[in-house]
Amino acid sequence: MPRLSDLRPVLAALALAVATAAAAEPIVPAIGPSGEAYRQAIAWRGVDAAIVYADPAEPLTLLPSRATAPEPPRRQSVRVPDTVVRVVVIVAFAILVVFLIRVAGVRGVHFARTPGEAALSEDATTAPAARGAPALPAGLDPIRRDPDRQRAIVALLQLVLARAAATHGLHLLPSWTARDALRQIPRGWVHRPALAELTRTAEEAHFGGYPVSEDRFATHLRAAETILGRGRA
Repeated sequence: MPRLSDLRPVLAALALAVATAAAAEPIVPAIGPSGEAYRQAIAWRGVDAAIVYADPAEPLTLLPSRATAPEPPRRQSVRVPDTVVRVVVIVAFAILVVFLIRVAGVRGVHFARTPGEAALSEDATTAPAARGAPALPAGLDPIRRDPDRQRAIVALLQLVLARAAATHGLHLLPSWTARDALRQIPRGWVHRPALAELTRTAEEAHFGGYPVSEDRFATHLRAAETILGRGRA
């Protein structure tokens, strides 16, 4: 009779064979009523990935909600204010006008106080030789005898300005005003302050209607006599 110790290898081999066979066979769980309903539901339609299937007999499991992807930021169009557009248009128009006046020789606005009076630019008087106006007075006597001191001071400016331009070799352009011509006179010229004061007085008389006193007229007349007599100093 064999001993128990002799049967141990056989029993171990038998146990290993039984365990291997048990592991090879899949364990099929029992299908309940809900599982049978699920199998019948997908038999014709198939599995819908957008639907979460759950066993009604089991408690519901909270699933993470699907977060909606944020919309990309919209590009905001840059809108230029209407005020900026108007300012740009006005500045461009002003630059064009200045270009036409300075380069193309377009004359500025002129005003005439009486039909027989020489026209004046809006800034000041302009030398008649530069704009085709009547000839200058032959000298200071006609200006001195003119009872209208406002008109006389304007004629005096025209005469002195034309002499100052000729003294410095300046060619008066048609578009120049008295101030334009005055800016061309060298600042170091000794008579330039007197000419600038005469220009200001003529502007005030013509455009502002300010009266010219006899003392002031006499002062400008003496300065004009010096300029016309001495020329460049």
